[in-house]
Amino acid sequence: MYLEEIRLVNFRNYRHETLSFSSGINVFIGDNAQGKTNLLEAVHVLSTSRSHRTSSDKDLVLWGEDEGSVLGTAYASGIRHQVSIKYRIGAGKSVEINGKRVRRSSELTSVLATVVFSPEDLQIVKGSPELRRRFLDSQLIQVSAAYRHAYREYTKALQHRNMMLRTYGPRLKRSGSDVVVWDRQITDHGSKLIFLRHKAVRQLQRLGDDTYRTVAGGTERLNLAYLSTVTDRDEDDEEAIKEDFLSALERTFEESIARGITVVGPHRDDLAITINGKDTRSFASQGQQRTAVLAMKMAMLQFVEECLGDIPVLLLDDVMSELDEKRRKYLLSVVSDRVQTFITTTSPDIGNTISDSSAVYRIEGGRATRC
Repeated sequence: MYLEEIRLVNFRNYRHETLSFSSGINVFIGDNAQGKTNLLEAVHVLSTSRSHRTSSDKDLVLWGEDEGSVLGTAYASGIRHQVSIKYRIGAGKSVEINGKRVRRSSELTSVLATVVFSPEDLQIVKGSPELRRRFLDSQLIQVSAAYRHAYREYTKALQHRNMMLRTYGPRLKRSGSDVVVWDRQITDHGSKLIFLRHKAVRQLQRLGDDTYRTVAGGTERLNLAYLSTVTDRDEDDEEAIKEDFLSALERTFEESIARGITVVGPHRDDLAITINGKDTRSFASQGQQRTAVLAMKMAMLQFVEECLGDIPVLLLDDVMSELDEKRRKYLLSVVSDRVQTFITTTSPDIGNTISDSSAVYRIEGGRATRC
């Protein structure tokens, strides 16, 4: 996959801009707050119709304007596609592929899939479980229709169950018909999420360990393990997971009433990351932690490729300055001549080291100039 051209109209701080890209590495150089990350965001929008930075579409429209758009020409499996995302404040958005309106924005992924790596991702190892769940969810939602459906339905059912817990509290009966209905919804869709996450983590473990050993010189092993709050099973048995989930809901019912939230489920699960058997949050050096995150992101890149049968586009938002020379060289060696990559940086030096075979743009005040 690669993006040949993008056209922005009233998007973030870009009024009108058209850029053509290399199928290899593309570098955006400029000071902070000039619009570098906005360009990466626009590429991500073409792959999902949504921003990875905000949940509000109106934030994407240039201040003072009523509508904005992102148009792109993308290639997938050698086939050219025209993608159009148009936002109108108060009227929602329209998504088109080759002039045809699409109902599900997930259809964009088959045309242009992306993997984003930003400085915030360096917190995946030592940050909250929510960051590690988001690491899994953001890509599984893109590549798996079954995961998208289960995630959407689970989220709705969880909201309803939590609302009942908060509204009725101690008056709720475990055998009450209403709560049982939502328990069934939660376990049906939640067990699917757990099942698919387990499967994905096993693949990421294989891919990530290979990458980690390469960067670390083969002396250390990276291990990833999915930690469920409802089951100890690590097996391909979705029905067994569902039974364990129901039991966990029953076991924690009183605690959930007391706290007004559902205390177990995939929304509370975690991803254990260890190096040579030791928890990276407590025992890994900063260099080991950054190598682990880099390995996980590169593993995700390969995972998406295996799922889609095509290589996704990689978005590196100001990550190069956070990595030392060894890790930068490794990253560039992986993507060079194989993965279309967009890199933002404030450092001209970083841009110059990778500019020989790249398209390099200077970004200033919402304008892009080819160097």
